[in-house]
Amino acid sequence: MTIRTLINLTLILLVGIGVLVGKSLWTEYQEKQPNEYLKTLKPFSPETITKITLSQNDQTLIIAKENVDWKIGSKSADSTKIKELLTNLMPETSPLLVAQSPEQLKNLGATQESGVNVEIATSDGKTQQFIIGKQTGAATIVALTAVNQAYSLLNVPTISTNPGTWYNLSIVDIDSADIKQLTFTTKGTSYTIVQNNPNEWSFEGDTTLVDNSKVNNFVMKLNPLKATSLAFEDKQKEYNQGYVETTLVITTKSGQAITLDFYKGTTDYLVKSTPNGEYYTVTSYDGEDMTRTKDKFLSGDK
Repeated sequence: MTIRTLINLTLILLVGIGVLVGKSLWTEYQEKQPNEYLKTLKPFSPETITKITLSQNDQTLIIAKENVDWKIGSKSADSTKIKELLTNLMPETSPLLVAQSPEQLKNLGATQESGVNVEIATSDGKTQQFIIGKQTGAATIVALTAVNQAYSLLNVPTISTNPGTWYNLSIVDIDSADIKQLTFTTKGTSYTIVQNNPNEWSFEGDTTLVDNSKVNNFVMKLNPLKATSLAFEDKQKEYNQGYVETTLVITTKSGQAITLDFYKGTTDYLVKSTPNGEYYTVTSYDGEDMTRTKDKFLSGDK
């Protein structure tokens, strides 16, 4: 093989590599360009949305923003889950287009008849409609009704018109560093545990030694303490509210007092929170864990 032939082969190889690299860079550039989905959502951002309407069949759920809080009627909604929904419906990069014909949309469950219809609205009246179709792993099919196209979006939470999936179920959410003291009252007997230094506790008016690790493990469960559900009036009637199993008062360093009354039921506990006046249910395990007697915090107790 002559030197000239080797040079020609080398040039051909270099040209081929250049074509492949150029094609890859062009494809990458194209993928980064906003497609129809991003162009349609350009006027919106998660921060500007003040109302979300979910509907499927004959069920409709409205989640509205009041000042900085999300509400379902008079009940508090889970702002973290709502932020997750809005953020993932509005990705920063173009999602993959997977359907643009009526037959394709139907196969992916992205029609008004089979999917969950979502409408977002801003305070100045702008609206956008989506249809949530099938979900496979981390990918969810989302159709834009305005352009009759469906895309594959990642990490969209499960969307339901059942309000129970959107309620804020945090009974209390307090960092241990913000707690000044805990007061437990059971059957008329009370005791108080005071935080003297970070993660260091003592019984108020009592020299009995406290097991700091046990108290620290307990207060970690207040950050947050999650309910299994809200308890409406019909559910509340299942409990004897004339008898409080335990009352826990959490006093913060800022002077705020949160009172939790625990009522024991057959299979779970009812919890009344003051000052918000909300009722929740928690599992028997969590109820018993929150209604501790003094001996459960003593140093040396197993």
